[in-house]
Formats: sequence, C-alpha cells, structure tokens
Amino acid sequence: MNFERHNSDKRDREKPRIWRAVIYMCEPNSKHGVTEPSIAQQWDLCRREATRLKAEVVGEFVDIHEFRFVRPGLYQALQLAREQQLDYLIVTSLDVLADFDDDRFEVAWHLGQAGAIPMEAMTEDD
Repeated sequence: MNFERHNSDKRDREKPRIWRAVIYMCEPNSKHGVTEPSIAQQWDLCRREATRLKAEVVGEFVDIHEFRFVRPGLYQALQLAREQQLDYLIVTSLDVLADFDDDRFEVAWHLGQAGAIPMEAMTEDD
C-alpha cells in the first residue's frame, strides 16, 4: 500500500526552530594557582559551542573578579534567559556559575524556570 498525505498540517508550514543562547564569562582568578581561560579564550570557546549547537547568541555577559560574589553579569544573564525564553546558557565551566551550594541551587532554579540548559563549551581536547 502506498499512503500519501493529502491534507496539509500546519506543522508542515512552521519555520525551522532557531535555538537561542546567552554566553556567560567570568574573569579568571589567578590567586589560587588555578589555570582558568582568559576572557578572550572563554569568548572563543563559547562562540564555537554556540555554532556547534546552531544557536543564535543574543547576549554576552562578563563578571570581573572584583564582583565575584555579587555577579551582576550572571544576574543579567539569568534575567534575559527568563524574559526571552532562551535555550542555553553557555559557559566554559559550570564552576563559574556558583561558588557555594546555595548559589548552585539558585542558579539551577532560575535556569529551570526559564527552560534554559547550562551548557559547557567543549575545548579542543574534548
């Protein structure tokens, strides 16, 4: 038997989905001897990840070490995720999202409410 669709379904006319992402970067903390990528390296890695995910980057936010505990850039990124229904929050490491367990819970809760997924950028080694 040969079945063909004779009626059209509105899903057939929908445009392809464009994924939307925000990039969040944090200035490296060199006091503890930890080797974190520079802002420029983070930007490059996150942009590559957005390309790999076929996601449009609608915002980029940076926190400097001076504001490490306040994180105005992260707050703005989470607010944009909620307001614009973003799909991804791209970072080079999930560790930059929070220093304490309470912060991790709060960030995860906000991302869950927004429907956004935190995504680690893949390095060349991955």
